[in-house]
Amino acid sequence: MKRNILIYGLTSLFAIGFAGFAYGFGMPSLPKTGSMATPAFLEGIFGDKKQVEQKKPVHPIHSDETFNDDNLMRTYEIVPFHKIQLGFSMRIPQDWKETEDYTHKSESEFNQKLLGNISRFDSPRISTYQPRLMVQALEIPHEITAQHWLRHHILVSGYTPVGDISGKSPRDAAGHYIYLEDGTSMYTYVRALINKNTILLAKFEIPSALKDYMDYVQHKTIDSFTLTYPEDGPIETVKSFTLVDSIKLGFPSSWLVSDPDFRDMNRLIVSLKNRSESGSLQGFVHILAIRRNRNTTLQQEIENLKLYFQDTMKLEFVKLETSGKSPAYDRFIFNRYETYEVKNKQKGEANQKLHLAVLGDKEWYIIMFLLSPREDDNLYSWARNVASFEGMLQSIK
Repeated sequence: MKRNILIYGLTSLFAIGFAGFAYGFGMPSLPKTGSMATPAFLEGIFGDKKQVEQKKPVHPIHSDETFNDDNLMRTYEIVPFHKIQLGFSMRIPQDWKETEDYTHKSESEFNQKLLGNISRFDSPRISTYQPRLMVQALEIPHEITAQHWLRHHILVSGYTPVGDISGKSPRDAAGHYIYLEDGTSMYTYVRALINKNTILLAKFEIPSALKDYMDYVQHKTIDSFTLTYPEDGPIETVKSFTLVDSIKLGFPSSWLVSDPDFRDMNRLIVSLKNRSESGSLQGFVHILAIRRNRNTTLQQEIENLKLYFQDTMKLEFVKLETSGKSPAYDRFIFNRYETYEVKNKQKGEANQKLHLAVLGDKEWYIIMFLLSPREDDNLYSWARNVASFEGMLQSIK
């Protein structure tokens, strides 16, 4: 009985409350069963989300079919300043206007030391916004990958990175960043291509409010950015160094040869130093070649190296970070490449990175290491040092 009363009371309360709610907010009466209004009413409340999504504005260039439509897109091949090293190709929307044309300017007008525009296109206005596309160029002085250069460029420019910078190859990288322009948040997709000793930067900038609307055309346009006259080869002039008949390697000309020791023809030593313009040491490479004989073992040479790190360089190994194979030429039977975080036991300096390569063929053991600032402490010097060191390893013959 009590249960029936409880059910009756709740039912009555719900009915009265529902009636009050409907009266207070002017709720319309439900349509009669079987009337034409019933399906429309149900769709309005329980409609598929896809119907709502279809109402969002769609950019005219939103698929591979529209991107490849020559009525909507145009492929530009541009050689700014008549300088073939700056030549590029890119597919750009037809209704965008080229607002800066450098194709007819002389090569002498290109400032090779400052990052500057070599092409620019502006979109028709979308409400109060005007997206834009810029291609910029700069000669770079040191060995560095496009990925590390681009990350450094974004950070020193005061932009906020969005996600990681992806390196498609040592000479090709892309990423996203945002920045404020007159109070408007700008969302940029940028790609960096290295051509010999010049880096070309393509930036597609849109207000963050248009990110979803223009996401497809922004990425496809920048991804179509290619070099017209690509040229491989090192960024810096390369010098050669030969350790008697053991190894011959190339190194960037900005590195200085230091302390060669060839007194023992079975144990050859040389160092290379990267110094800043002020003269401070930014990177140190040490190369040791040991001729193999009955009295040499790799294990003993590793023990000698440990003593050198401990007694001469005063280094303490904090942790092993990576371990694998170096990019050295495949003449070597033994090939090991490891990176460590180390600290100086006597100086109160920031921890450093040590890259160690140990190689061996039938006649020689070759031990090379790089001591460098860490990425977090000096991104540019670290990136330059690593690119130079790995280039030296690749050049060994």
